[in-house]
Amino acid sequence: MDSELQEIIQSEKGAKKKASFDELLLREKKKAEGISKKFEATAELRQKKLEKAQAEFEKALSHLDEIDSDEEPDKKDKE
Repeated sequence: MDSELQEIIQSEKGAKKKASFDELLLREKKKAEGISKKFEATAELRQKKLEKAQAEFEKALSHLDEIDSDEEPDKKDKE
């Protein structure tokens, strides 16, 4: 660091540790397992959302059936 300019003139990075082949394989295996878990979690969440949407749809249909059955006696009274 230059004391007059208060700027860094040169910096040196430490030597990068070289990983062994076994360490690299282990790291890649952990990444693959993590990706697999995320995929499974996403698929499970999608399935839950689909089930919830199906339940809401069936609920809406049952309300529609109730409304239709309530209106039918009125139609007969008007005739």
